Parts: sequence; structure tokens; C-alpha cells
Amino acid sequence: MLYDFGNFSIMKLSNPASIYELIMMALELPESEWNETNGPKEEMARFVAEFLPTKSEMLQDLFSMQIDKNGNLLTIPYLLEDYVPSFEGLPSYLLRLSSNVNWEEEEECFDTICIETSRFYAFPKYSFESSDDDSEDAIDIDGELTIKDTQVCEKTNDAEPSGTAQSWKFTVEHLLFPAFRIGFQPSSENATNGNILQIADLPELYKVFERC
Repeated sequence: MLYDFGNFSIMKLSNPASIYELIMMALELPESEWNETNGPKEEMARFVAEFLPTKSEMLQDLFSMQIDKNGNLLTIPYLLEDYVPSFEGLPSYLLRLSSNVNWEEEEECFDTICIETSRFYAFPKYSFESSDDDSEDAIDIDGELTIKDTQVCEKTNDAEPSGTAQSWKFTVEHLLFPAFRIGFQPSSENATNGNILQIADLPELYKVFERC
């Protein structure tokens, strides 16, 4: 995200998504850690639905995330060509943007938004389990709002959702690794502490083959 910061492409939702309804969905999930001491879910969802639009100008300018005046999410950043994240994680993503981002300190604000956006784009755990049922890829709110990975954005209508059990291996091989080869630059610490290891060096291997 650092390479394209402030210059992300746009992934446009096929239909505006109500932030209030998405937050209500997120609060139903165990990972939200909601309990009665936090107050009514409706009040929390209303707060987030009113709060995020106040940051819409910055979110649109720097992260290509457009929110309309009615509290609907219209677009999200498009981080990698042909890669479609699992939209099951969209409700939790918006909830974390409201709770896990430090909106008071500029540098930490940008850093935490990047972290939460990266979490949203990461493969969900179920991606690595074999399954013939893709019904979990849909989000349906009161029979009205439906978000499905294969239909959610205009830019990638023909793409298979990158977070499904059928596609994650293909995605890693043909989308992620080529992107790593072009733009991945580990920090000096990670490059020397053993977290990242060089397995092969093709130019050196070619030299070996030439000698054979």
C-alpha cells in the first residue's frame, strides 16, 4: 500500500452498501467482542455510520474509499490487479476502521488504516479448506443488500473471488508472487533476522548451468 499511497485504483460496489447495516452485521460476529456493557448495537452502528462519513474526504483522496452523504459505502481501494478480496470481511473491516484507527495522529492514522485494509485483503481462514459450497461468499441484509464476490465490483466482474478454496493456490502463484517479484522490499530488519530467506537466485543458477 505504501507504493500506491494516495493513488489507489477504485473498486466500485455494484450497489451502495449501508454502513449502518454492515456494522450491525459485524457486531453479530464473535470477533467484534461486543457485550452489553458496550451499549446497544443499534447505537454503536449509528455512531459508526455517522462517524465514517466525517472522514470521507480524506478516505477518498488517500484510500479511494468513497462514502456518500447518506452513510453508504460506494468504493474501496483496488490494491492488486485481478485480485478480489472476500467481501465477507467487509463488515468487520468497517468496524475496525472506526475502532482500531487512531484518527488523532496523522502518521499513526495512515499506518493503522493501511494495516486494517491489508487485513481485509488477506485470505480468510476458510480459503485453505476444500469446499464445493460458495454460498458463504454472499452477504444478505434483510433480503435487500447483497454483496457477492463475483458481482461486487464493476472492474472485475469476470474474476473469481480470490479468497475461495478453489482459487487461493492459483492466486498465490499467478497474482501474488509476480507482484512480490516487482514490488516487495522487506525492511532491513526482516531481511537479516531470518524471517525472509532467499531460496534461489536465478542469475547465479544460470552461471552454474553454463559451467556444466
